[in-house]
Amino acid sequence: MPPANALRRWTYHCLFGVIAVAGLRHSEALRLLRADVDLDQGVLTIRETKFSKSRLVPLHATTIAVLSGYAARRDAHFGCKRQAGAVQAA
Repeated sequence: MPPANALRRWTYHCLFGVIAVAGLRHSEALRLLRADVDLDQGVLTIRETKFSKSRLVPLHATTIAVLSGYAARRDAHFGCKRQAGAVQAA
């Protein structure tokens, strides 16, 4: 059994969940940064996608709730505070 405070299971849960609900390519999800996820507005910014374009992807309220929970777990684990609205997916 993994340690109770481990993030790996939560990271994969959120990673695959975001890929599924937002229709991202796995490479797009893996490149997400904190600044690309705005939980206050409910929008992902996908940078330099296929053909070097960027796009905004709206998030459902349930997805925002899950990502907010992950951000809180991750920040508690690493002892850092998230910036307003931002979370790192991977």
